[in-house]
Amino acid sequence: NKLDFETKIKEEEPQAVAFTVRTSAVPYVQQYLKWIKEIDSSLLTVLGGVHAIIAPQETVEMEGADISCVGEGEGPLADLCQALEKKRPYDKIPNLWVKKGKRIIKNPPRKLIYPLDDLPLPDFELFDFSKLVATQTKTAVVIISRGCPYRCGYCCNHKIREVYPDPEPYTRFRSPQNVMLYLKELRRLYPWISYIRFIDNVLGIERGWLEEFCRLYKKEV
Repeated sequence: NKLDFETKIKEEEPQAVAFTVRTSAVPYVQQYLKWIKEIDSSLLTVLGGVHAIIAPQETVEMEGADISCVGEGEGPLADLCQALEKKRPYDKIPNLWVKKGKRIIKNPPRKLIYPLDDLPLPDFELFDFSKLVATQTKTAVVIISRGCPYRCGYCCNHKIREVYPDPEPYTRFRSPQNVMLYLKELRRLYPWISYIRFIDNVLGIERGWLEEFCRLYKKEV
């Protein structure tokens, strides 16, 4: 509810609030944007995720939205935070569409993150795992890859792929060795986990990768 949301904002005292937006969540995000600007109109709002990538104009034009991230968000969000911390301009950061009054600055996309092992492991302690729905079945939901090589008509992957200047390699996996570090860290923090649910688009599409993954998984996990 609005009171809990406002309390959290005032506790954290952020300079920016960022949302991952899938299309079905747009109505909720629009409500949150309204609340944020009512709490503090100077708070910067950033929208990323699938909807921001495939409909960037619509996303950045939402009432209360300041920035739309078009493409992978790790690099641009870090650059934005550094710019805010050092009080530098942030309207030229690649991947970001920035609203300036009635004008929208559309910065070009940066290259895809490759290899995925260059990314740190997720911060599994960032959220309260006990409150996640999957936790009720002792399940950890993980993603260890990005992209899909196919162009199915019912999926948004082909639209996302068109965003990047270097669409190859669009389908990328963490190495099997890196995945073991990922899963073992997850189990170290949450030893009660009984199931691991991989929600990757095409897990195991590379036969050599899958064979090595299965060998290591059986041995180490």
